[in-house]
Amino acid sequence: MRTIILSLIILLSADKYVYSDNQNQSIDDYANWITTLNPTYEVTQGNAYLLKKSERPLFVSIFGSCFGENPATTYIIPQPPVNHRYVDPFYATALTTPGPNNSTANIIYRLSDNEALVTIVSYPPKAAYFGYQSYVFTRNSNHYVGITPPYPRTKSPDPKRYEIFGSIGNDVNNMVVQNQYGAQPWDGTVVVYITTSNRNLARALTRKAESYGINKKSIYVEPIGSNVITGVTRSADDLTTLIRYAAPKSTSDANQWTDNLSKNVLVYKVTHSDSSVIRFGENAYTAHSINYNETHFSPNLKTALQQLSKLLQSYLEKMQSSTALARQSIIVTKDNLEGIPYKGLIGAYGIQYGLRCEGDNHSSNATITLKTLGAQETAFIVGVDHTVLNNSSYISIDIYDSINSSGVANSSQTNLKAVGFNKGNLTGSAKAVLEALGIKIPPSCVQLQKEIERLYVSPLTRNISNPTIAAASKYCIDLMGTSLIPAGYPISISERSYIVPNTTTGGNVNYMLYPIIIAAGQNFIIP
Repeated sequence: MRTIILSLIILLSADKYVYSDNQNQSIDDYANWITTLNPTYEVTQGNAYLLKKSERPLFVSIFGSCFGENPATTYIIPQPPVNHRYVDPFYATALTTPGPNNSTANIIYRLSDNEALVTIVSYPPKAAYFGYQSYVFTRNSNHYVGITPPYPRTKSPDPKRYEIFGSIGNDVNNMVVQNQYGAQPWDGTVVVYITTSNRNLARALTRKAESYGINKKSIYVEPIGSNVITGVTRSADDLTTLIRYAAPKSTSDANQWTDNLSKNVLVYKVTHSDSSVIRFGENAYTAHSINYNETHFSPNLKTALQQLSKLLQSYLEKMQSSTALARQSIIVTKDNLEGIPYKGLIGAYGIQYGLRCEGDNHSSNATITLKTLGAQETAFIVGVDHTVLNNSSYISIDIYDSINSSGVANSSQTNLKAVGFNKGNLTGSAKAVLEALGIKIPPSCVQLQKEIERLYVSPLTRNISNPTIAAASKYCIDLMGTSLIPAGYPISISERSYIVPNTTTGGNVNYMLYPIIIAAGQNFIIP
């Protein structure tokens, strides 16, 4: 008994808790660790902001854009405290909100080299994707004097700054977490993200956490590279951080998690004024990889995609337009031969030249834009089902109002083998749509007959009852008349492919086939 009492006294008087690597620590344990950093470190708490569709008009009113957000994704945005520092009056001031303890917080923030954004997350219910990633949001335009961009830059609402919204490095997604943690993190596993430019501060915070008893496998440092201009004054880059939660297995469970966001996501700014500074170098992006070479190992697949497009083009010409056209979507990011993204909508490229990146991440992405879509018109999105080929854990076909880059509708598909559940209606849709519309595959289309199960068809329409598509309405993306995109507005169509199974990135764009869009000829915007 005396031994037990002594053990309890030692435990209660200790300045740390000891956990094994396999101990399921609660988010309260991590919050308690943060409080122990005072007074050596200055710790102030912020908020976690849930981006809701109802708040899109606010962003459009400030920026004229919703930045191409994925309509299949829930966005949680850390709001660090912004007291006593520069907040841009042209766009950021309107986004300032009250924080804990009489502070103010904002989704747009600045960090000095003696500061870190610390975000603690109790992982949500199982989904196809969960990722954490920070961005340079805008940069002072005088930084680009003498630097010629490959295409025009975008002025932010502050006329002295360019909009960038470019990633500072790799996405810390659920596969990155799983690889380090050693198990799938869903359903309450607690992780901590430390975003800082200072290598010494990152090490110190990590050591403090481990000393307290925090599982070292749950700590993820996101370096702010040397290509980012740090500081808290007007001349510094401002930053923003996105947490993406996409395609949950259970929508109701996911909603319950977001309904309790203030308990599941904790946000802090940690400052150590006396910390010596050793900055991280510029971040390098992880190379994209591939499991199945869609462009070379199976030439039949490319032919089958073209044959399917021609069948639907002929059908569209017969049903609604004598001038239907088929056009290949455009890959928005270029990979070198090793699969490393180096050009296009990639953060480092945007930061280098002052170009808008629309909140890029490590997915593979292709897009095309229609001038409009008539009230009784149908367009067909025809593509390769990368989940069937094990080149993606999750794909999403996203539809945007191009006037304000607002995501309004989507169709998606998960890879059962990769994520453990099947959700979506793209797999098998090519065969099902052809059968529903009474389109026979000619005997001459040998490749299409062989590859039909590896292709998808996603019709896009404003009226699922129109004769062109009514029989296959189950597979449609429905714009619901003009309620999602007004008549006459341009419509962007994007395919995103997330996480090649057993990797942490999207697929190498050099070895993937991307969608073909079939629509009335007058509807296309020629790139």
